[in-house]
Amino acid sequence: MKQNIKKHVMGLLGFMVVAVGLIVTSETTYAIETTLTVSPMEQKMTLYPGENSTGSVTVSNQASATEKLYYKVSVVPFTRVGDKYETMVGDELVEGKYNNIVDWVTLSAESGSLDPNERDEIIYSVNVPQDARGGGQYFAILVTRTDDPEAKSEEGNANLKEIIQIASTVYASVAGNDVKLAGSISENEISAFLLAPPIKSSFKVENTGNTHMEIDYYMQVFPLFSDEEIYTNEENPSHALVLPETTRYLSQEWNETPGIGIFKVRQVASYGSEGEQSVAEKMVIVCPVWLLFLILFIIIAIIIWIVTRVRSRGKNARKVSASESRAE
Repeated sequence: MKQNIKKHVMGLLGFMVVAVGLIVTSETTYAIETTLTVSPMEQKMTLYPGENSTGSVTVSNQASATEKLYYKVSVVPFTRVGDKYETMVGDELVEGKYNNIVDWVTLSAESGSLDPNERDEIIYSVNVPQDARGGGQYFAILVTRTDDPEAKSEEGNANLKEIIQIASTVYASVAGNDVKLAGSISENEISAFLLAPPIKSSFKVENTGNTHMEIDYYMQVFPLFSDEEIYTNEENPSHALVLPETTRYLSQEWNETPGIGIFKVRQVASYGSEGEQSVAEKMVIVCPVWLLFLILFIIIAIIIWIVTRVRSRGKNARKVSASESRAE
């Protein structure tokens, strides 16, 4: 019996040691992987046919790092897809007419190494062909964390296992007479009835041009019987980019919406070279479930009271009529 108990205790201790080891390993791996940073994460540039333009990204090994890191740099196409408009880069997509720029870009370095708290600046040059068409061109500077290239595996090959990748996306527009900036906004909607905050609004942007479209949008909230703003982000509107021949859904919300209230809400979205606007306005009711049930209860109670009163009056009227008949 004692031997069995001892075996169970030893087994439990062994399991705990393994579990703790896995947790420590997991945390250590996470700490190592997150020391790689790239900035800026997004850039915009205007290009001209027959000319060369340059830009840069900075690769850093955070100060919290405990070891030297190695990386490689590459130029890859990118686009955005899906309802969430997620970035898709490199081998995940087939290069299209808006990714020709990948062949025009050269890098000052394609690999490097960094001690903790060190950083490298990678210069990229874009040599635009003379016959390049006007419009949008999009690429990403992809930085990949690798193992030490000098470390040899048992087979004698360099161990370049990819650990983490970070991309800095570049939105470029080639100048020319054939640049077309066009699009439309639809489904500009505001939720009219909410059981709980916040107040929300959304709209859909369709870019029908051949270069990226910039969208600025904001929300205004007013009391039901006043034009004095309760909330607005008009001075600091939300901003978004929409790639050519794509559709993007955008939304915003007022996070400090009270739990109960009736408001006038306006959403304004600006886009295009002429500053076109799409405006939606709606009365919004915020009514929690408990209040909804309370109102429903009161309405039912009033209906029951009215029905009861009507029936009572009907009975009284019949009694009076019967009394008058007997009196005659």
